[in-house]
Amino acid sequence: MLWCEQTWPDLSEVAKEDYLVIQPCGAIEQHGRHLPVDTDSRIVSEIASRAAKEVDRVLVLPCLSYGISRHHMGFAGTITFSVETYISVCKDIAYSLAHHGFKTLILLNGHGGNRAALNAISSAFLDEIDIRIMAATYWELIDPEAVAKIRTSTIGGMGHSGEFETSIILAHSPELVHTERYEANPFRVKLPHTKKDMFAEGCISFPRKFDKLTKSGVLGDPTDSTPEKGQAFLDLAVAALADLLRRVQEVQNPDITC
Repeated sequence: MLWCEQTWPDLSEVAKEDYLVIQPCGAIEQHGRHLPVDTDSRIVSEIASRAAKEVDRVLVLPCLSYGISRHHMGFAGTITFSVETYISVCKDIAYSLAHHGFKTLILLNGHGGNRAALNAISSAFLDEIDIRIMAATYWELIDPEAVAKIRTSTIGGMGHSGEFETSIILAHSPELVHTERYEANPFRVKLPHTKKDMFAEGCISFPRKFDKLTKSGVLGDPTDSTPEKGQAFLDLAVAALADLLRRVQEVQNPDITC
């Protein structure tokens, strides 16, 4: 169910039935010369809404489209919150839900720059707000081996605006993809401990300004992207999220989260 399509009496009733509430968390930021600036928001919203159709007692909030994107500000079109503003906004959302009787909020992340803040938020307000807050980044829910059976790019090709994201937008919103502007710029990692790919994370966090790493805004390889791959990637993400939602619903004791 989509939150914004309900009336207040409907939402008052479902709050009593322990519905899970998903907050999709995206970003408005450059995605190379070929993808729209709402790519992250578009993808995470689609995954959340599709998964909610497969699982009972789930509500999806409107996407929190602005994220923490300061590292993309070297490219036009990017809009960013400060970390402090972002945490404050998420806190107010959680407070509002708790006030109306909802018990569980899942912050579903679709942008790497949000990840640290969302993980912190999930524990920061334990003593202030009477609601379970869980944070998950959608691609981290997917089995990398399943992705490996679909992808054709080597490690480094699935990064910002690379094969994964471009394929999904081709499947979801093909009219927004400028295929003639594709430019491959895979990750070139000098420090092996850092992230190499969306599905090859590093053991250290080392944020850098994107305009110092790439002229096009791409860190990945979109040239092998297809709508068929995009649909397959979407299916994997939706199935993984639906599985998480069912498992959370099975947890009866609110003090146990796994």
